[in-house]
Amino acid sequence: MASYFDVFRGSVVAYAALELYLLKRRSNATHRGLPAELKDVVSAEEYETGREYNRDKISFGYVSELYGLATTLVTVRFWPLLWTLAGSLQLPLLSPFSLQLSFTEAPEGHWLWQPAAFVLIQSLIDEVLGLPTSVYSTFVIEEKHGFNKFTAGSYAAEKAKGLLLNLVMSVVMWGGFIPIIEYAGSNSWWYLWIFISCFIFVFNMAYPVLIAPMFNTVLLLALLLPVLLLLALLLTLLLSLSLRRWTRRSPRR
Repeated sequence: MASYFDVFRGSVVAYAALELYLLKRRSNATHRGLPAELKDVVSAEEYETGREYNRDKISFGYVSELYGLATTLVTVRFWPLLWTLAGSLQLPLLSPFSLQLSFTEAPEGHWLWQPAAFVLIQSLIDEVLGLPTSVYSTFVIEEKHGFNKFTAGSYAAEKAKGLLLNLVMSVVMWGGFIPIIEYAGSNSWWYLWIFISCFIFVFNMAYPVLIAPMFNTVLLLALLLPVLLLLALLLTLLLSLSLRRWTRRSPRR
């Protein structure tokens, strides 16, 4: 019987195969001439410039997609080890105050610390492994065609902001997943679906007005990220307390 990891790996391979197929279709489209419908919109020279750019992007897209598939399949094999490593780490600020909500049966540390540490470690690994393709795409292909607006410093700052944002979002997600799975029993899939749907809705509403501007202003990001992290922890606490009251009234199934 296939394990969850087998299903996940199969899904990753299927997704990569679909991406490669779409790249192939885009590649075939670049070999066509200027469509008659666009002759009055763009010149032949402008169309040829855009086609050369797309050819370079697509050609490198094959390499990038296969490289991403290989690194994902390798890193997935080490997820159990990374999860154990994350559990062995202790958040120094939490231990003295004994913040034991204990949604898991691990008495050491805060119940949300292990998932957050796991996400941080995995995100750092993904960023490091993804640097070769990201740097080449930005500073070689984009630079060649005049689309690169990054310097080395601004590129590093953008990566750092993305990593922090990913950590905050992951804290919110895990902060909902753990108490729901722990207390909802056989109905956890239903509550997880509701939680994920609400999270996606809120994120889509907040992104253009709150999250996107953070990538334009470093100071704004520095001010808002601690607030977002605090809101994530408060949301987690409120959700956990609500579920705890709910389970007192309803026996676990």
